[in-house]
Amino acid sequence: MRVIYIAVVAVFLLSCSEEQMTDFMFKQSLKRTLIEKCGEKDKLCLEAVEKNIEKCIEKADGRRFLKDVENKKEIERFTKIFYACLVNRKGEPVFEV
Repeated sequence: MRVIYIAVVAVFLLSCSEEQMTDFMFKQSLKRTLIEKCGEKDKLCLEAVEKNIEKCIEKADGRRFLKDVENKKEIERFTKIFYACLVNRKGEPVFEV
């Protein structure tokens, strides 16, 4: 089973453009960091991250951020929009910035 998974991932990775690969790695890295911040027991936080991460990266223009990741103003812009977008079922922000 593990071999099949590795083969599928390899085919996926080989068919992606550099931009798609960068987007994928950014999303996965950010998601892992947010899950760690939530903690294993905070189910509402974990649900919010899982449900909203793609939408929030898009809303905050993650590609723009990745093109200018060293720029302090760009970091602040992305962070503000991204974290404001991550909300729980009640519409409350999950993280404070």
